[in-house]
Amino acid sequence: MCDAWSLFPSTCLVRIVHHFHLACGLVFGGNFKPWSPLPEIIRTVAHVAFEVDDLDAALQGQEIIFPPGSPSNGVRAAMILHNGAPIELITFDK
Repeated sequence: MCDAWSLFPSTCLVRIVHHFHLACGLVFGGNFKPWSPLPEIIRTVAHVAFEVDDLDAALQGQEIIFPPGSPSNGVRAAMILHNGAPIELITFDK
């Protein structure tokens, strides 16, 4: 089974801005390759990323636009649509 998060490094370049006093960051996407299968809203709209303690619990009742997966070792993330805006929810192994 292909982990959809493995597509991120090969289909785009991203710039991540992290505010070290908050558990969030702002991700600017861009330069997606033409064959990128990522949803259009992820390819075209900057999104915030929030660290959560329990990813599965945080996803309950949300509109998931990109499924939970592991973009790198010790990290799980998913993307939701909230009030029309893409939001990344991310958790780190402690």
